[in-house]
Formats: sequence, C-alpha cells, structure tokens
Amino acid sequence: MTDQRPKALFITHDAGLYGASRSLRLLLSRFGKGEVDLIVARRPFRGRPDQESIRSWFGPAVGRIGEFALPLDYCYRGQPGPRPVRYLYEMLLKMLWMRDRRSFRRMLADGRYEYIHLNSLTLHRLITPDASWVLHVREILDRMDRHVARSLRTADGVIFVDETTREPFADLALRHERVL
Repeated sequence: MTDQRPKALFITHDAGLYGASRSLRLLLSRFGKGEVDLIVARRPFRGRPDQESIRSWFGPAVGRIGEFALPLDYCYRGQPGPRPVRYLYEMLLKMLWMRDRRSFRRMLADGRYEYIHLNSLTLHRLITPDASWVLHVREILDRMDRHVARSLRTADGVIFVDETTREPFADLALRHERVL
C-alpha cells in the first residue's frame, strides 16, 4: 500500500484574484488531483472565502486546506497603510498567530511534507530549521533586518521573480536560489 499523503504544502498570504494568488494557481495546475495541501492566511476584518471557493480557485491539486492567522511581515516597498495602523494590524496578527500556532504546527507534523512553499516574502517568519522551506520572493525588500536575513539563510531554496527582487539579497549567502 502506498502513502497517499501530499508531499508538498503551499502557504499563501492571499487567496484573492490578483498577482500572488494567480501565480500560485498556475503553479498548482501542474500537480495532479490531491497532490498538495494548502494553507491560506486568515485575515482579520476581511471577508473569508469558504473552503469550496478556495478549492475551486486553486484547482483539483489541492487536498487539505488549512486556514490560520499567520505572522505577516510587511518588509517590502509599498506596504499597506500608514505605519501606526500597520503596526497595530501586525500586532493583532501576532496575537492571533499565538492562538493558531499549535494547530499550524500539528498540520505540518501530520502532513510529513517533503517541502513547504511560502508564496511571499511576507511569510518569512514561518521558516524554521526543522522543515524544508522554499520561499518565493515577489516583493522588493524595503529593509533588511536580522529576521529577514536569518529566514532566507535558513530556507532550503529561494525563488526570485526577477533580478530586482534578488538585488537586496546580493550579499546574503543562500543555500539554493533561482531567478525566474
């Protein structure tokens, strides 16, 4: 009997109709039915898409769907809102993350994933040394701090959408990287 568990987990900060979500949808179309699991960020103060809407948007490759409050780091140019509002929103996300962290870790442990794909630099705080992480950087970094540097050095792979997104990390030693 073969293990039918998905071998990959994709985590996205956005399940909307735009950039990051569209590229993830295209990527997931390359997988067979039920081959991957998906985690979507739960966003306070916004309407939540239901599981069926998420499944129909991302396609038949998606097996399990998890929804958690994830710690987002608005470390890119063009980040939303004025700093005081953004700071309060980030603090709220951190508190909700503290509530959801145990369930998130349980899903990772139960899934025994070969690798975990983060669909945005904003999710870099999820990277830990105990799993194989691939980070897709589509944003232009606003500030390099020790948290961003540590996350990228810990990741097993980093995918940059172009040379502009790669440039701020030129002096950072990465394990594996690819520029699309």
